Amino acid sequence: MKSKRVVIVLTIVGLFMATTLLPNAIAADTFNWKKCEGTKLRFVMHKIPPSKAVLETLPKFEEKTGIKVDAEILPESQFRQKVLIQFASGKSDIDVYLTMPANDAVKYYTSGWYEPLGNYLNDPSKTEPGYDYEDFAKSAREGCTIDNTIIGMPCGFSPAIFYYRKDLFEKYNVAIPQTFDDLEAAAKKLTLDTDGDGKIDIYGWSNRGKGRVATSVFSMFLFGYGGRFLDDDGNPVINSPEAVQALDLYGRLLRLYGPPGSTNFNFYEVYSLFQQGKVAMCTAGASTHKVFVDPEKSKIWDTVDYAIMPGGPNGRHSFVVVWGFSVYSGSKNKDAAWLLVQYLTDKSGMKTLLKDGGVTVARSSTWKDPDIAPITKPKKLFDLSLETVEKHGNPYWNPPAISVTELRDALGAAIVASILGEDVKKAADKAQAEWVRILKEERAEMKK
Repeated sequence: MKSKRVVIVLTIVGLFMATTLLPNAIAADTFNWKKCEGTKLRFVMHKIPPSKAVLETLPKFEEKTGIKVDAEILPESQFRQKVLIQFASGKSDIDVYLTMPANDAVKYYTSGWYEPLGNYLNDPSKTEPGYDYEDFAKSAREGCTIDNTIIGMPCGFSPAIFYYRKDLFEKYNVAIPQTFDDLEAAAKKLTLDTDGDGKIDIYGWSNRGKGRVATSVFSMFLFGYGGRFLDDDGNPVINSPEAVQALDLYGRLLRLYGPPGSTNFNFYEVYSLFQQGKVAMCTAGASTHKVFVDPEKSKIWDTVDYAIMPGGPNGRHSFVVVWGFSVYSGSKNKDAAWLLVQYLTDKSGMKTLLKDGGVTVARSSTWKDPDIAPITKPKKLFDLSLETVEKHGNPYWNPPAISVTELRDALGAAIVASILGEDVKKAADKAQAEWVRILKEERAEMKK
């Protein structure tokens, strides 16, 4: 088992592969939802946009199956700590849990905590007719697959969307940016002293700059320039010419056209400044639009517009946060757990989650369902979100390794250095050296 884990880590880039499409032809009258009647399940997740709908639909699941569900929805940090401790102990009674593969997949997969779900999908006695795995959006399926193993059923996603103030774009005759060069030109033009007092009133661009938390947004620039986290042999390449270009642009945008203090910005600060009308452009998850268009909280609620994130020489690569429901490999109730997962993620379940969660559900057909259309407002945002996920979505916005946090810290330091105007190549080389050390130690530990 240990040698297998070493191979997995050494070939880490190859772990994330598009999954084989799975047929699911089952006679409708052969599937038995009551086969696990009397079972009790423990289900844990952290708060995501559709979490309220998940809780509300559980009584219907219990009635349909005769399975009792003990559900917990926790704050994310508390959830992660609790799950890690319980799984590491080997004595957890969790049956079904929420996973964010970009954060969890390598650690959980190499630790053996995911129950592979491919065999369940292919078994007509375990999977309902018409479940239709291919109906999940491409990025969502890829995000829940590692080493050709399906580690969860996608329940939702939030693609990065380019938000801008259309009033400023119209007033100053700025075209919607299609490329990184366009983005920088627009940011420069829309960094404005509107009252002539010599002070900037509106900044052209804002985004995360606080070290580790900036790496997800930075990944869009890294991949847009053709850079990567690791090469085909699993070696770090974050000081490549492409990575240095991405670091240079990311830092320059915030240094020259962003608000002061950007190195302390998480998404809260970015969203707040955009709401206050002090920023012309930013990126945020699709589900964030409700915050921007709330008349009671946003000063620019009636001027917000949306577009696909601009791209670089290697195209557009919008990061997509993917969530999935997984079955714990140590569960004693795997068949019942799988019933819960598929109930929450089948076509009917997706419609329920969309009604509460906004633009976050993982099935393409749900977004196009005429019964859902009245609540998918604004339609332009929904259309752009689906296009992003199907054509430009990147669910691999974190370094694919167990030591994700340490690697993000090292890369985040290079991002901060670039924002501050320091030597970008030197900062990238320092981050590269840290990555080499961290991964060497990680792999040595795996061999023990």
